[in-house]
Amino acid sequence: MGKPKRLCRFTPEFRNKYSFLKEINGSDSELLCGKCKRTFSISHGGGYDIERHIQSIKHKSADIAVSSSKSLTTYYKSSAPSSRDLEIAAAEGAWAYHTVSENQSFRSHDCFSKLTQACFEPKFHCARTKCEKIVTNVFAPYAIDILTNQLKNANCISILTDASNHGNIKLFPLLVRLFDPLYGIQIKILNVESQPGETSDIIINYIVKTIDDNNIRNKVAAFCGDNTNCNFGGVSRRGTNNVFHKLQGKLGKQLIGVGCAAHIIHNAIQTAADCLPIGIECIIVKIYSFFYIYTVRVEELKDFCMFVEIEYKAILGYSKTRWLSLMPSVERILKLFPALKSYFLSLDKVPLILKTFFNDPCAELWLNFIHSQAATFHQHVLNIEGQNILAVEVFNEIKQLKNNLMHKKQNKFIPLSVRTLIRQLEYDRLVQESDIQTVIESFYSTSEQYLTSWTSHFEELEIMECITLKKVPNWSEIEKVAEFISNKGFFNPNNDTALFDQFMLPLQYVTQEKIDEWNLEKKSTDQRWVCIFKYFKEKDIQCDKMIIIVEYVLCLPGSNASTERVFSHISKIWTKEKTQLNVSTLKTLLSACLSRGFLVDCHLALALLFWANISFRIFRIFFGLVDLLGLDEESNIALWLEEKKSFKMISSIGFEGGKYAATMVVFVLLMFNWMFALCIDWLAVGGLILYLILLRIKIAAPPEMSFGDKCKVNVSTVEAKMEFMIMILVGVGIGEVLYCGRLRGAPLGLTKWGKVIFLNGVGFD
Repeated sequence: MGKPKRLCRFTPEFRNKYSFLKEINGSDSELLCGKCKRTFSISHGGGYDIERHIQSIKHKSADIAVSSSKSLTTYYKSSAPSSRDLEIAAAEGAWAYHTVSENQSFRSHDCFSKLTQACFEPKFHCARTKCEKIVTNVFAPYAIDILTNQLKNANCISILTDASNHGNIKLFPLLVRLFDPLYGIQIKILNVESQPGETSDIIINYIVKTIDDNNIRNKVAAFCGDNTNCNFGGVSRRGTNNVFHKLQGKLGKQLIGVGCAAHIIHNAIQTAADCLPIGIECIIVKIYSFFYIYTVRVEELKDFCMFVEIEYKAILGYSKTRWLSLMPSVERILKLFPALKSYFLSLDKVPLILKTFFNDPCAELWLNFIHSQAATFHQHVLNIEGQNILAVEVFNEIKQLKNNLMHKKQNKFIPLSVRTLIRQLEYDRLVQESDIQTVIESFYSTSEQYLTSWTSHFEELEIMECITLKKVPNWSEIEKVAEFISNKGFFNPNNDTALFDQFMLPLQYVTQEKIDEWNLEKKSTDQRWVCIFKYFKEKDIQCDKMIIIVEYVLCLPGSNASTERVFSHISKIWTKEKTQLNVSTLKTLLSACLSRGFLVDCHLALALLFWANISFRIFRIFFGLVDLLGLDEESNIALWLEEKKSFKMISSIGFEGGKYAATMVVFVLLMFNWMFALCIDWLAVGGLILYLILLRIKIAAPPEMSFGDKCKVNVSTVEAKMEFMIMILVGVGIGEVLYCGRLRGAPLGLTKWGKVIFLNGVGFD
């Protein structure tokens, strides 16, 4: 075939006129139609070939189809969402967080989302899939980012772990504890995985892999776990086939091994109770099992209680994993003892162990003794199980308990209730006080010896007592702590001069008066140091060396109670009804709901929505002030307020006085509004409630939280947030009263306001 006489091309004029045509195969005469997807050539006819293609039946059909259908991009949200979109996104985020914090099922949102659309907001879409994605793709990653930044900035951290079965799945949550100079002690979820077993090799591989994944190998200072042979190798810690020994080898440095002191105290009293002539645990279990499902027996016992004039109360069981949980059960049996004794001795068929127990004249005596001792142990356990308690503070608690037992033994202490019973039994010649005294001394000795043998690893931490700030520290004490930490590889001894200079600076702030004030407020150790480091930051004082010392001491946990709390949350989240939940989703749920400093609770979420949307009320406030002042829109209201000192009055009386003054102002405005405008100001009501809630909780929120790529809520410090709330509440109250006063005959009803309050906690539409 010969070359055409004239070659037509797809010129720029054609491109502008026929934008749906594209060149193909690198030729400017071969074209592809974007509508009908057909190729054709214009090399001979040029524009005539294009017009002929446009008139073809296939192109006309495609043209009709394109004009009658919408582009797929029309279903996408615009890059700049409207304010209403942000409101709905924030409401969906708040509800998703509420679902996690209240341990509700994602499946329940299928019904809730449709109900909300029908009753309140048609654009509200938060069914199971979207709710789960908000938690897994927004909240959890955000919490992980916070943890990543904290780990990056930390100098020392501790690793905590434990194992628990969920059905046939063995779960291993791995927690990290660190000290943030501006927020205090932080305990976060580092990882949650299931493992095929609970041997030391499996646990150590899991821990080391997680440490390396987070790049914190050089920052691990301590390991905390239960006092099992698998974790520490027994009471002497001399074995090599345990997690603690292998972890030190893997990391190549000495670690602080912290066993669970709460378990040690539990086991100490349980071991000492074996010295008593009666089996307390066995008696409690037998009595409880005798009544707990037998209605006839309970009714008979009620009759005996009525006869001896004792109010009947149900017999309590106890938790087998916590021996001290017997204390409430023992207390209940003591209250019902006369009725129980009469009841069991009146029966023909009764368990032999119970018949023997109630025939024993010393039965009530030993119940009173174990109850009085359990109360002492129980109080120390409650102190030790605190979330932010330090290892050195646990050492002090154990030391106090050991001294208490030693003094009781030396002084031959017998509780008054027990001594009264001994005198009665001696008078009846049923017992001798010397025999009782021997058993009691054996109880004291056994518990003291158990505590001494199992808590010896806490003794090296005694030098860290100065960091608790119960008294003004001196340099010799800090120097010993620095030497200890340098031996562990976390402090360079050549920096001791800089440490001395940084230590001497805050002594002007940490006076004995300040210590007394903290002690009176019962302020925790970490918050005392937060006050100091915030003072350093305000004065622009360098304190990097002092932070290392404090971080090391405060990152050391006193017990494994934090891990036990995670298991409690797992039990609440992973119920029998949630059969589709897996370990990966469980990890995201735990990261979202247990990350302190992320969201406090649903009340805070609503408060954040209040501040995110408050700008919609500014115009109402403005026009209310215009009515009051007789000014027009061009007047300089700011200068007038400055001249009248209207808002400076609140700041001049201080933050504490200002918040109470604001509360009284809003309350008075509410009453005025209700009496004269005949309209309840639901915004001021909601704002006042949120305000009072925020006054009662400590908010450690981050500078910014995201409910999505385009929905961000800024959060400042507690003081700035409160001051801003004071100003806005007063302004909103004034503006609302004046605005409602102008309406006079158009009250804003509960239905209208309640619709929006239910969705996002803000009284506006």
